[in-house]
Amino acid sequence: MKRVPKLGHEKWETVRIYAEDEVLAGIQDAQRKLTAENPDRVVTVGGNCMVSLALFDYLHGKYENVGIVWIYAHPDVSTLNDGYPNAHAMVLGSLLEQGAPQLVSRMRHPVFKPSDLLHVGLQQLHDYQEVCLNKHRCCGFSRCPHGGKRHAGSV
Repeated sequence: MKRVPKLGHEKWETVRIYAEDEVLAGIQDAQRKLTAENPDRVVTVGGNCMVSLALFDYLHGKYENVGIVWIYAHPDVSTLNDGYPNAHAMVLGSLLEQGAPQLVSRMRHPVFKPSDLLHVGLQQLHDYQEVCLNKHRCCGFSRCPHGGKRHAGSV
C-alpha cells in the first residue's frame, strides 16, 4: 500500500488509489449517465484520462468489434505496485484487465485485448511501462527524439 494525503486533508491515510472514493464515484456517475442516455457514440475532449474507463467500457458493450486508438504521451498502464497512486495512470491498463482491481471490477463488459489497442505519440517510457507493453505485445507509433525506449511493435 502507498501512503498518500487524502484529498482535502492534511492528515495522511493509507489508500490504494489517490482519492479512490471520488474516482469510483465518478466512474459510477458516468456509467449511470451513459446507461440513461444510451448514445451511439461518445466524444470527449480534454479532461482527465480517467473519463475513458466508463466510456470505452460502455462502447465495448454496445459494439462487438471496438478498438482503442490511444493518442497520448503516456501509456496509462500503471498498476498499484508501480509507485504512482493516481488512477488516471491506470485507466488503459484497467481496460486491459491489468490495472487496479478496484477499477477493473467497475467494468461491466469484457475487457479489451491488447490487439484492440493502438498507441500513438508515446513519449519515453518508464521501465515498468515498457515491460507491460512488451508483455502484452501492444502496438504503437512513438516519437522519442532523445533515443527513448520504444515498446515492441513501435514503428
